[in-house]
Amino acid sequence: MENEKKELEVVEAEVVEEKAEAEKVEAEVIEEPVNEEVEVVEHEVDVTIEEETYVEYFKGVAFKAQIKPTLFFGVLVVLLSYFFRAEGVSATDSLLRGLLWGVAFVVLSIGISYFTMPRKAKSTYARSGVKGLILHTSFSNLGVRQTIEDQTVLYKWEDINQFVESDNSYFGHMLKLRKIILMSKKNMSEEDVKKINEIIVEHLGEQCLTPMN
Repeated sequence: MENEKKELEVVEAEVVEEKAEAEKVEAEVIEEPVNEEVEVVEHEVDVTIEEETYVEYFKGVAFKAQIKPTLFFGVLVVLLSYFFRAEGVSATDSLLRGLLWGVAFVVLSIGISYFTMPRKAKSTYARSGVKGLILHTSFSNLGVRQTIEDQTVLYKWEDINQFVESDNSYFGHMLKLRKIILMSKKNMSEEDVKKINEIIVEHLGEQCLTPMN
């Protein structure tokens, strides 16, 4: 009986030791540092943000963003004209009048916005303080890194939805973050542009590099 008791105690001791050893191994695994992916630079170029890039951005992005709400208010004018028509006015006459007012509102709003957009863009550019700044830009396996003096920011490929390219500029759209990468081509050579396009297509796909309309 005593022998069985001693054997049981030995087994229990071994189980405790094995458990302690397992916990030690588990702790070592948890404490082992996670290896982060090393950034490998694929191309570097110094870029600026020129006034013409701001104008292209306002006309190509900000202006288009105003079209949808303008059309919404135009439709709203038509509906209000129909539902709040004066007594004795037919539904057809009311809709026709509302349609005319709605179209006039849309055309006037979009027209004013289109012709004043360049002036607004130039004014915003003058106040932004980016004129003359050199952004050291590197394209790597992780994303697009831009550095000004001792300040640096990395825009990861997974956050970038697409790049739009014009004759003068690049625009990298990050919809979730509501950010955009602005780069003028002024300091870029033909080889720079070719290499940058290859890198964008490699990381985002050919469909994510589109020309500006």
